Amino acid sequence: MCVLWRCECGLVFADRAKWVDPYAASDYYDPAHQPIESYPLRPTATDRDRLSSVTRHVDRGRLLDYGGGLGRTALAAHQAGFEAIVL
Repeated sequence: MCVLWRCECGLVFADRAKWVDPYAASDYYDPAHQPIESYPLRPTATDRDRLSSVTRHVDRGRLLDYGGGLGRTALAAHQAGFEAIVL
């Protein structure tokens, strides 16, 4: 779960005090448990759900996906009209 806040300047950020890491399972980064990716990449329901946590607050602008892996969530953001960057 991620609680998002917006400051008066318009910046939206995660409340790290209330952050619950959905990827904390010990096998998340285990290569033996990773799905096979097909190309071109297509956003999944999970990616669209992640994006919905942002679009509740803003509907356009720049989005930084820090630790975005292959970039499917950033791709969903791009398709929704955001300028998305993956680091």
